[in-house]
Amino acid sequence: MRPLPGLDQYERLVMRWTSRSIQAYTRCHSEETMKKALALQFVFANVLVLSSLVAVGTFAQPPVSDVTLKGSVTCARCLDLTQHKGFTPWSWAMYKVSQGDEIVFVTSGKMYRLQGDRRELSKYVEDKVIVSGHLDGNTIQVTNITRPPKEK
Repeated sequence: MRPLPGLDQYERLVMRWTSRSIQAYTRCHSEETMKKALALQFVFANVLVLSSLVAVGTFAQPPVSDVTLKGSVTCARCLDLTQHKGFTPWSWAMYKVSQGDEIVFVTSGKMYRLQGDRRELSKYVEDKVIVSGHLDGNTIQVTNITRPPKEK
C-alpha cells in the first residue's frame, strides 16, 4: 500500500490494519457484506482524516490582531538591571542594538519583539512610547510608534 500524502505514520498504520481486517472478513462473507465493509472503511478513513485536521487546527497560532500598547523600547539583552561600566542605560542599549540585538517592547511585564524599520525603532530606545501594529504571537509588526504626550 503506497503512503497517502498528508498522513502520518500512525494514520497509515491504522489504514493498513483496517484494510487487512476488512479483506480477511470479506473473504468468508457475501458480496453485500463486502459492500458494507467497504462503506465502513470509507467512513472510518474520513473520520480519521477529519479528526487529524481538527487536531492540527487546535494547535495553530492565534490570529494576527491589531494592537495599540503603551510601554518602553529597549534591546533584548538590556532587560536585566545590571549597570555596565562606562555606559548609561541608553548608550548600552544603543551599543547592543548596533551589534545586532533585537529591539523589544516591554509593557505590563510582557516582552514583545518589534519588527519594522530598525533605524526608526532605534530612535525610541530607552523611551516610553505608544506602539501600534499587528500582533502575531510575541511579535509586533510596527505600523506606528510615538512618544506619549507630556502630562501637565
